[in-house]
Amino acid sequence: MSQEAVKGEKTMAQIAVEFGVHPNQVWKWKDQLLSMLPELFSDWRKKREEDQDELEAELFRQIGQLERRE
Repeated sequence: MSQEAVKGEKTMAQIAVEFGVHPNQVWKWKDQLLSMLPELFSDWRKKREEDQDELEAELFRQIGQLERRE
């Protein structure tokens, strides 16, 4: 539903009929989705950066162990 509403593939009235809700509810869902998108993607990027930092730290730790063996 949200994809159809955001992309404009169907009218709000068509979506409302399909899901058995009032068109205003479809507008609310669409507005809520659009307002949450930046937060969703920023959380994803933050998590990805944290994972990258953890990976780098582990690799540096392993390099340090290898250097000590030599």
